[in-house]
Formats: sequence, C-alpha cells, structure tokens
Amino acid sequence: MRKKLFKLTAISLILFFAVASCKKYEEGPSFTLLSVNKRLIGTWELKHTIVNGEEININEFLNSASNFIPDSIDIDVSDIRLNYIRMKLEKNNTGLITISANINIEGFNFPFTQSQQINWQLDEEKEKIIITVNSETLESEIIKLTKKELWLRNTESSNGQTVITITKYEKIE
Repeated sequence: MRKKLFKLTAISLILFFAVASCKKYEEGPSFTLLSVNKRLIGTWELKHTIVNGEEININEFLNSASNFIPDSIDIDVSDIRLNYIRMKLEKNNTGLITISANINIEGFNFPFTQSQQINWQLDEEKEKIIITVNSETLESEIIKLTKKELWLRNTESSNGQTVITITKYEKIE
C-alpha cells in the first residue's frame, strides 16, 4: 500500500512540474484547457500602455505625437480625449479596431468613434499575432494570454534606439 502511494505521489509531482514548466507565454498562464484561438476571440479594451518600462497615459502620448500630424490637418490634439481603444477579434480571422474620443472645439464636446476593419492571424508557433489594417501590418509578441487578459509586446529599433511597447488589454465581451 505504501509503495502504491509513493508511486502515485511521485507520478503526480512529475506531472505537476512537467505541466508547470510548459508555460507558453512569458507572463502566463501556466496551464489552460482553452486553445489560443478560443482565448483570443472576443473584444479587448486597451487598459495600459508601457513604453520602455514606463506606463504612459494614452492621452499624454497622443499629445506628444502631435508633431506627426500633417500640417494640412488643422487640429490641436490637446483638445482630443480618448475614451477607449478596442480590438475585436473574430473566428474568421477578421475584426475591428475601434477608437472612441471626445473632441473639444471652442468649449463644445463632440463624441467621435472610428472603426477600422482588420485581418489577424497567429504565427506558426502561436507566439505572435499579426494584425493587418489596410496595407499596414503589425506583428506583436504575445506575452500573456488568459481568457480575460492579453498582453502584447512590440520592439522597434530605429537610429540605434530600441523602443519596447507593451500593451495590456482586458476582455470585455
């Protein structure tokens, strides 16, 4: 009886450590019965953006990016307040990116929502998601994927500088 209990305990420990070490994504989960696609399908809302280890407020980031807006567009980005950025991923590898904002013009608040069709796919190892909007493609490394959380990392290098952006999404639908 003791031998059987010992064997059962040993096998249980081996299985536990084998499963625990099979973590696919850097930040988890350690174990899940849901497929990657089943966890990805749904509507995700951007909650946090971290650039080079520092969390940024997306509205402040928008203000700092104002010098990238063409001169032909006469708008003061400090008058824009983002409400949310959402990404809907559907089973057929299509979806939507939706941005909702309020624009303040001379004291009047105007709500604004813009949606754009996207196509998405996973790489062969299911470690990256590739999102295409119009003809622009963004490949992001998945560092956490649970049924409620999605964390993506993008690394870009330009002129000898590397920028690492982590976007953290929460599933809302």
